[in-house]
Amino acid sequence: PEKIEACAVLSTGADIKPTVKTDVKYFVGIGIYDDERFRNDAEIFYQGVKELNMPVEYKKYPIGHEISHEEIEDVISFFERVRNKV
Repeated sequence: PEKIEACAVLSTGADIKPTVKTDVKYFVGIGIYDDERFRNDAEIFYQGVKELNMPVEYKKYPIGHEISHEEIEDVISFFERVRNKV
């Protein structure tokens, strides 16, 4: 975390819940038609980040287990805002 400023988590496939507060900013994206396991994992990760009061953006997309053009644009925009301190 000391070397990472931001991270995009898309359709996470692991039951990971952050337990230590860091300065990392997160973008979490998930398809609403993705497998239930991936949707649940994304929600667990998002809630863990939120509980630690870390910056997080969470967005659901009308897709399955793929990455849409809209999601790519949102991730790029997220990293640009982080880089520009917006």
